[in-house]
Amino acid sequence: MDKISEQIVSLIKVEDLMTRKIEFYSGKIEEDSKFCEERDIDFLPDKNNKYYWHYNKENKEFVKKEIMSEDILNPDININEFITKTKDKDLFFVKKDNNLVGVIHFCDLIKTKVYTYFYILFNEFENEIRQSLIRSGLKNEDFLEWYKSHKPEKY
Repeated sequence: MDKISEQIVSLIKVEDLMTRKIEFYSGKIEEDSKFCEERDIDFLPDKNNKYYWHYNKENKEFVKKEIMSEDILNPDININEFITKTKDKDLFFVKKDNNLVGVIHFCDLIKTKVYTYFYILFNEFENEIRQSLIRSGLKNEDFLEWYKSHKPEKY
């Protein structure tokens, strides 16, 4: 039987996690700066879907940058693919049919669907540990003793 995590992973897509209501760079520096500062964000997409504007909080200026292929995700990719991508970057532009349909940031992993998925992964991990202990003729207490003797003094 497949693990529940393997069954659910295909059900959680970037499309479910991304921010859909996108604010675009308007060119009105004061308004755009205020918008970025209030939300603690650094990037605003350009309406042409090819560029974004990076906001420098120190000098309150925007710099136009090209959206590269590695900055783009498809809304249909699953959560595992997104998590893998976040190892290299924090923010992605989500495009479908070459149109910007959303943005997604690694902090979008705090949504309920993701928490549920993480809980399932943790539960499966815990069950695997228990099965491993049973196969080895050990009990929970044996694992706790091992953990106590191997855990670092400080985290």
